[in-house]
Amino acid sequence: MAFQIIDRAREVLTDGFASTRTLAEVAREVGVSPAYLSRAFRAATGGTLHAFREGLRLQRALDLLPSACGDFTRVALELGYSSHSHFSSRFRRRFGITPREFVETRRRTAADDDRCACT
Repeated sequence: MAFQIIDRAREVLTDGFASTRTLAEVAREVGVSPAYLSRAFRAATGGTLHAFREGLRLQRALDLLPSACGDFTRVALELGYSSHSHFSSRFRRRFGITPREFVETRRRTAADDDRCACT
């Protein structure tokens, strides 16, 4: 039963990772209390629901940034962050570089990548 709940919570978060759903809202969708969901998720995955959602957002950022043409605020808002600076600090914490550094590195290593016609 607990694994079904965790799988369902993962689905809910994956389907709406850019939303601002609270723990209580996810728990309600899954059919358990927020406290139970939080404990069960951590026990099953070793991490929090928030960290799981953060990981989904940042993984998606890797796909969006190269074609963002420098509009990192749009990417941040699309991913559910409240601001460019919040997104950038989370990105840097996770990957060790800023979004701009990521894009610049990506362009240097794939100079003929035509997904971004901004240059």
